Amino acid sequence: MNKEGKTPVMLRIYLNNERLSIGSTGIAVQQSQWDSEKERLKGRTTEVLSTNLELDNIQSGLQTIFKKVGNDRYHFFGAYQVGVSGQERRGRNYDDTLR
Repeated sequence: MNKEGKTPVMLRIYLNNERLSIGSTGIAVQQSQWDSEKERLKGRTTEVLSTNLELDNIQSGLQTIFKKVGNDRYHFFGAYQVGVSGQERRGRNYDDTLR
């Protein structure tokens, strides 16, 4: 948790059915705003919409990279928030293979 009381949103990808934790997205959010099912912030404020757009752009960029390298079996990335104790707050699992 940083001095503003926010925790980092972490990034992981699923590649060939293997989960790889990449690290921080560089985005920190209030725990109370995080929707672990949708892996996005809750709400409709300008800040929330902007942060969710950043997460969408990260996801889109990773999908583009996978397509360019010709990987025909890839998964969406998963975003999750690290809690106060350092334990991850899980989001949904991305088990659906994209083509």
